[in-house]
Amino acid sequence: MALTERQVQAQLHSHALEEDAKIIDYFNAVEQLHKLEINKIIPKLKTDARWATVPRRNKPPSKVSVYKLLKGLPLHILGCLITKQPAPSSPHLSSLTDEPLQSTNCYEHVNKAFTLLCTLSEMCVELPPLRENGTMGPDPEFTSELIDAVNLALLAIAGPESDTLTRSSTERHTFSQALCRAEIVPSALRALALITSAHAAPERGHSSSRFHWSAVCEAMFTHPRGATMIDAAFEASRVLIRAVRVALCSTSISGDLVYSLAYAAGGAVELVTALCSAPLFYHSMMTHDPHGSSALRLVLASLAIHDEPLAAPPFSRVSSTPGSSRPVLAATQPPYPTHKGQGAAELLAARGFALLLLLGEYDSPMYLDEVFSGEGTRSLAEQLVGRSAAYVGQVLLRPPSAQFPPATSEGQMAINVLRAAELLSDDSNFRVALIPGLAPTLAQLLAHSDSSRFASMWCLGEEAVSMMGLDSQLLVNSVSKKALETVDKYAAASKEYHAKGLGMGARQVAGLLPELHKMGRHLALERSILLSKLLVNLHYYDETLPAGLKNAFLDALVASILAAARDPKSQAMAMNRAAVNIENLFSVAWEFGPPDALKKIELMAEVDMDQSKDLLAKMKTAVKIVENHPTIKTGAGAGRENGGGMMKLASQNLPDLRHFPQPPASAAPQPLPPVSSVTAAAAAAKSAADAMAAAVDVKAAGSEARRTAPEVNKIQYSPPVHNSNGAAVSPQAQLLQQLSIGYNMHRQQQQQQQQQGRLPPPQLCPDVPADDDGGGTRPPPPPEKGIKTAQQAVDKATFADIKNAAMAHMQALHRQQQLMQVAAAQHVMRRQQQQQQAQQLQQRRHDEASNQQEKAPEGALQEPRPPPQGGD
Repeated sequence: MALTERQVQAQLHSHALEEDAKIIDYFNAVEQLHKLEINKIIPKLKTDARWATVPRRNKPPSKVSVYKLLKGLPLHILGCLITKQPAPSSPHLSSLTDEPLQSTNCYEHVNKAFTLLCTLSEMCVELPPLRENGTMGPDPEFTSELIDAVNLALLAIAGPESDTLTRSSTERHTFSQALCRAEIVPSALRALALITSAHAAPERGHSSSRFHWSAVCEAMFTHPRGATMIDAAFEASRVLIRAVRVALCSTSISGDLVYSLAYAAGGAVELVTALCSAPLFYHSMMTHDPHGSSALRLVLASLAIHDEPLAAPPFSRVSSTPGSSRPVLAATQPPYPTHKGQGAAELLAARGFALLLLLGEYDSPMYLDEVFSGEGTRSLAEQLVGRSAAYVGQVLLRPPSAQFPPATSEGQMAINVLRAAELLSDDSNFRVALIPGLAPTLAQLLAHSDSSRFASMWCLGEEAVSMMGLDSQLLVNSVSKKALETVDKYAAASKEYHAKGLGMGARQVAGLLPELHKMGRHLALERSILLSKLLVNLHYYDETLPAGLKNAFLDALVASILAAARDPKSQAMAMNRAAVNIENLFSVAWEFGPPDALKKIELMAEVDMDQSKDLLAKMKTAVKIVENHPTIKTGAGAGRENGGGMMKLASQNLPDLRHFPQPPASAAPQPLPPVSSVTAAAAAAKSAADAMAAAVDVKAAGSEARRTAPEVNKIQYSPPVHNSNGAAVSPQAQLLQQLSIGYNMHRQQQQQQQQQGRLPPPQLCPDVPADDDGGGTRPPPPPEKGIKTAQQAVDKATFADIKNAAMAHMQALHRQQQLMQVAAAQHVMRRQQQQQQAQQLQQRRHDEASNQQEKAPEGALQEPRPPPQGGD
């Protein structure tokens, strides 16, 4: 039956409406669908999932193709970024869309577009109708457009929008601008990873992981502008971390806002770290940036988040003296300076260390060697050592958690700090700089912690288990296969160790769930092994290393312990306590070392076992030397000659040396006890020389502790010093007092040796020249007047002698440090030359083999072979 004209017009109008509904308004689709989840985009999975319904104002909802919407989003994002649309109050907005937009700027809209892109890509992978239809099949043109869109977004955040992002993070009314820009970075990287992984999934087979990072890298580096994304990704992530620190320091930004910004920064760093886990990305990065400066700057940005005025919990920075501009670290009750971040700052620091751990696992080329050998990255390597030493100091000297409860994610930060310290100390280039930075901290930990508290904190005690078990988000680590295997090994070792009943924390800790208690025991064992390996690595030496590293750590450790003691008796007690704590710590590690490792689970290598035993033996030898010092007496007038004997740590009722008493609720923060300072280093110069060599001249005092002096002030723990009248004592006065005490001790030793006949009698009047027979050219003064004059001369010359000795030793150690640096640089150069020679030899062999293959078919062009010797 023929249709009437009215029916034809009705059908045409209906068809026009259907076609209009199929036209995709990308602006409206992004605004309407970016917040919806998969089950909300498709109300029922039984229906056709290939169409999405987009609401419209004053019009029926449009039914758009998911495939077309997904394929057109990269071009839409590129257009928005290039034209900066939609812009507020733009006259061109009406020509772009008929629907009202909620986005206030183009970056907010681009962020929504990337979010929708991630949602659609997940939907296309999960839903059978789309997966069977081949929606996520390989499409080179779409992949190229997506890479361009991601690259342009990252470049915008890393470049022209970085200042806007940082500036907007300081005020509450502009914070939304910072947040929408920050969220673009993880959204863009995640969209790229999801889509390129989905394209590779059919070829690589089914996998439980949604991401195939090798496929992501292949898609990136086959693109002509893919290499640009390396620097853009690292720099954009660094901008986000810098904005988080600015927001933490701002008083107008609440904790929830800081956490949301840090969440975006953490997601970006996590995705960049995952990219670095692909060998293709790492080798392309080192080819593009031979010394890895972009990645190292991102690591340093993560480690700078606790710089002044902030500090890692539970510490705060307080003024050392009234009116002083130099703050010191003090343990405080919550809230900490980063408390409002709800653990975000600590988690970002942990992610920075995790990225460093991942990069340090590659062997060819070795990342740490490349960083140290580069002229432009040498200063960055020095910053890495300084910041790492600062974190180690705050982790090792943390007060008990019962008095200062751990912050959120503090446990993850602490374990990653120790992992990174163990990695850096295993590299000879970084070990030279780590020894003076860590020796004072380790001396404070070992010598000023009684054995029970040290065992509770570092030998799998209840303190370590409870503190590490309270942190339930212990997920940040290197994502390499080697790191995952190490985690499984520690878990098995912890299970066997506590099944044997060896750990103090084997019993259930009150208030800790069984699963968290299990995690706490696992991490407590790991941090104990890591501290043992840190001591072993710092002490390690072989013939291929510079000679200045031999016993350098032991010398610096002993000097720092002696420097912090008040008198010889305290020095002996501190040395004994340090030796006992080292032995208790190593006893845990030795359970997992060859040849009798528990259940054949080896966490310590054979060389680590040998070095740990060597360090403990030399430490005990140093204890005996300090105990046998002639100035140490067990009682009034007692000494070695009358059989008084030396004190032993096990038989002494030692005072409580825990420096963290419970402060009142309203009390001001209490500064930590001094780890070391210029004053302590000067005291170490005298005390170490007197203890280790009985007849050392004043000019030789100070050779051991001077290594620690230049680095100590990077982390200043020292409280103000006051005299008996309550007045503050200047550092210069403290230095003179300590050096005078050491000089007097040296003079007493000389007098004792003179009485025993081992030294010639001193010349009473140094200003009178002597004849051959020991007399003077002019008559000596009367006895009483002569003795008085000699005493005055000695007192007058004391300060000059001390000053000259200090200057001489500063110059000597400076020369020694320069020689060590030159030796380390020569060691690196020799290694590079050997590698170059090996590569040249391999290339020459390859060329010779190629030439022989080319010449084989052409018999006329082959060189005649020499005749055999002694025959035809």
